[in-house]
Amino acid sequence: MHISKILYGAAKPYNTSIEASGVPELDWQRFFDVSEQVPTIVRIDSEAAEDHTRSCGLIVQKMPPTEAHERHYDIEELAFDKLPFLAAELKKNTDLLEYLNELIPGADITDKNCKRVPLDYYCRCSKDTYAERLKGMGSTDLKQIATDVGNAGVDLTCHFCNDAHHFSADELESIIESLPQTKQ
Repeated sequence: MHISKILYGAAKPYNTSIEASGVPELDWQRFFDVSEQVPTIVRIDSEAAEDHTRSCGLIVQKMPPTEAHERHYDIEELAFDKLPFLAAELKKNTDLLEYLNELIPGADITDKNCKRVPLDYYCRCSKDTYAERLKGMGSTDLKQIATDVGNAGVDLTCHFCNDAHHFSADELESIIESLPQTKQ
């Protein structure tokens, strides 16, 4: 299993690979145990019905302490062994809150005190960012590429979203002209 993630502010993605067993819950658990090395528990389940498939996942991870007065739980204190994680049981948001309250003794998680942060899984690539990367190659290398591709231009494909960004011969020439001619 190959995992690649871009951390905010990082120039390059963090890449890691682990041997996959074919069982998603075990594979993700192994990823956190081996690659992240942060105490983590992963639960994944899915339920297939004629009209839909419901999948759910839960990652509980030890975070660095924030405030001295806040209650912190050790992963060993959680009731994972006593409480099954089943997609069939988690049909609405309140079910998840009930599950979390059973999982974390004394937490008293409610809609009011549970901070919700949207997750985003989208690629931040753009033609402008690829143009900047081309500039970073320097005028000598970029001139060689422009010569090699001729009038066809060049297509750069994003590793994450597979979007292709085409740079015509004229666009390549414009980028080359914007560079100091001494940059290698």
